[in-house]
Amino acid sequence: MQQCIKTKQQHSLSTTQVTKEPVKEVETLVDDETPVSWEDLQGLTWTLFEERVK
Repeated sequence: MQQCIKTKQQHSLSTTQVTKEPVKEVETLVDDETPVSWEDLQGLTWTLFEERVK
């Protein structure tokens, strides 16, 4: 039996920031060849999918 767990996480910033506009969910995945810096990840919200086989 496979169980899929969906967890929503958010990067915590060093200072409190409030968004003025709603956060949009992005369905496009970044491929392994695209360089991503730490600054690119700040303030992003992401969804983590984890599969567990029982």
